[in-house]
Amino acid sequence: MMTREVHHCLVTDNLERVAQLLWEHDVGALPVFADFGRMVAMVTDRDVCMAAYIMGRPLREIPVTTAASKHVYHVQPTDSIESVLTVMKMQRVRRVPVIDVGEHLEGIITIADIVRNVSGSLDRSDPLHPEHVAQALVEILRHHDFSRHPSRKPATAACAISG
Repeated sequence: MMTREVHHCLVTDNLERVAQLLWEHDVGALPVFADFGRMVAMVTDRDVCMAAYIMGRPLREIPVTTAASKHVYHVQPTDSIESVLTVMKMQRVRRVPVIDVGEHLEGIITIADIVRNVSGSLDRSDPLHPEHVAQALVEILRHHDFSRHPSRKPATAACAISG
């Protein structure tokens, strides 16, 4: 079910290069690779937009490391689809990298991959039963609770990798 051909960017790239790769490959996120092909972060199209807005600088002047999410929620190739959906729901992420025990990226599972594989089964224990997938989508895509995050002026908002 996962997408195996995954395009990526490098920690040395700027957001102009990231935007170019997102556009050319028609994707909404890219893994960020460091030395020896090790995945260290993810960057989304929204990360690029928010960094440009908050920093008020051209994309070519903003390093990918400024906008990328350093904490990457992932699954292993042997994990079940239930595990993938649990990670997506709990972390409210739309894409989950599949990383093997050697820390190599094997692919990415997206909510689009899951929706394309919804089963026609009447068996409600099937994790890809339409009802289960719909419930998962509701949780993954729910609005942020902004009352928990006081709004900040763009000039003071942080847009950096958290450690």
